[in-house]
Amino acid sequence: MPQTWRSCPLVSRGASISSITPVDGKTYTVTLSTGSGDGTLALNLSDNDSIKNALGVVLADVGNGNGNFVGQAYTLIKSSPMVTGITLVNPNPIAAGSVNYAVTFNQNVTGVDAADFALAASGLTATSITSVTGSGKSYNVLVNTGNGSGSLGLNLVDNDSIQNAVSLPLGGAGAGNGNFTGQAYNITKTPPRVASISRLEGSPTNAALVNFSVIFSENVLRVDAADFALASNVTGARIDTVTRVNGSYYTVAVNAGSGNGAIGLNLVDDDSILNSLGIVLGGTGNANGSFLGEAYTLDRTAPSVNIIDVSPRTRSTKVDAITIQFAEAVSGFDKADLGLVRNGETVPLKGAILTTEDNITWTLTNLKKLTNRRGEYALSISASDSGVFDAAGNPLNLTASDRWTNLVSVNADDLGISRRGTHKADMLQGTDDADTLRGLKGNDRLIGLDSGDLLIGGAGNDILISGEGQDTLNGGAGADRFVFSGASQAKALAGSLVDLPDRIRGFNAIKGDRFQLDFDDDSKTGDRPKSLSNAGNIKGTSLEAAARSAYADKNQKSSGRQALGVNEAVLFNWQNQSYLSINGSSAGFSEDQDLVVNISGLKLKNGDAIAGALVVGNYFV
Repeated sequence: MPQTWRSCPLVSRGASISSITPVDGKTYTVTLSTGSGDGTLALNLSDNDSIKNALGVVLADVGNGNGNFVGQAYTLIKSSPMVTGITLVNPNPIAAGSVNYAVTFNQNVTGVDAADFALAASGLTATSITSVTGSGKSYNVLVNTGNGSGSLGLNLVDNDSIQNAVSLPLGGAGAGNGNFTGQAYNITKTPPRVASISRLEGSPTNAALVNFSVIFSENVLRVDAADFALASNVTGARIDTVTRVNGSYYTVAVNAGSGNGAIGLNLVDDDSILNSLGIVLGGTGNANGSFLGEAYTLDRTAPSVNIIDVSPRTRSTKVDAITIQFAEAVSGFDKADLGLVRNGETVPLKGAILTTEDNITWTLTNLKKLTNRRGEYALSISASDSGVFDAAGNPLNLTASDRWTNLVSVNADDLGISRRGTHKADMLQGTDDADTLRGLKGNDRLIGLDSGDLLIGGAGNDILISGEGQDTLNGGAGADRFVFSGASQAKALAGSLVDLPDRIRGFNAIKGDRFQLDFDDDSKTGDRPKSLSNAGNIKGTSLEAAARSAYADKNQKSSGRQALGVNEAVLFNWQNQSYLSINGSSAGFSEDQDLVVNISGLKLKNGDAIAGALVVGNYFV
């Protein structure tokens, strides 16, 4: 029979007709070679008028093609089925109790059940496969996510139980060759929690508004003022605003009300706060996510201070230390906040030391050189612009003071240095202690500074400058200058007062020794008194009484009482000692203002010992 059959492979490759076998006159068997690959294979008849009946009539009448026929087709499956994907169905991450996986195959398969799958769980317990549904190429696996948080994947484990329509097993014959690793869920069941509620400013404080930071363990939603409660014993405190900085960080501003006390911020869990997965704070149930935060101490009371009384209040000794007691710790307190006065005149706190160990109790020490003079003393603290604050920022607003009286002047000097010059013109300066300065030869300049110094000029025309304290100045040979210097007349004259007068030895006006008053503290200019008188021998029960008598009658040669005027000087003898006193700017003798110097051994110009009025230039520069 001429070829009238044609195989029509749709997918299969290399298919061909192998044989045609007649069964009877009407029926034939056509055997095909199916070739390779999967697909469909059909057998069609192609009419070419070669097929005839017994009478010679051609198929479907004369003419090619009018007897064509399309036959049925086989579906050919020669490859084993495979998994094409195990994918996540639900959102990821997720907190649900169950999740779904979509499992797809490249062919329709059967025999898919829970035994074909294994769970890959990390951080989770009690996970299980709940059900497997579907058919053909698509199946759904429902999985119980168990307890805890972690990852949960689904894998297919090939045991040849899954087959296609022609009974070919998954991946081919043999267990494991069809295995497949699927995607994994991030299971997050841990509820969010409060990590901290902290103060944003220092405590204690006196602020009208205080702020707290609230930090959660993860991003959360629906945080508002209703989630917080104040732990407060101040009047009128209330939550002002809640501000979202980012998902896990919020700030809460609190109106601090009035009065002293404490304000704390607590979170009260009512399950209104949740994370993006819908898990509520602390887990389901009120109060299991509650949190107690930090608290501010509200202090709106200004610090107070007391200067501990000097005892005894009336005394004949110096005061070396004074205790200053605050009611609480303070900052910004220093010597500039203190003022020491004697008889109404400021005594600079030079050399005084202010110390504390706890910022509550302070000690002002090294006062002996500042409190050894006779007089009425007062130490005070000024609250105005003092810069003294307590820890809450409240300023000191009340002053404090203490007063005492020193009946006599006493020596408060410490032993200082000893310096010796050369045979040249030396400049020797002492310290704040009792120093000994020796100029030797040369025109020396000796500066005593504080305390009772011994200045010995030696040979040469020396300049001896007295400072505070009871100094002894010995010019020696040569024309020497004995200088009383200060930034003003009052300070210069106060360098040697009646209670502890300086001592000048060897003053000889004949050989050129001179006194120098320097009221601008440069030791160059001379500020002479208006006049110099000689009161002669004076009686008195004390040096102060003798000085007052000399001031009352300055001229030993004139009859009647002639009072010493302001800015005038007088020489007088008392108890076989010679003295020089210079009146300041106030009439009459003042023990706290007028210069008094012991100048025993004084040699006056010829005739001046019995004179009443002396030439100022013979004794002063």
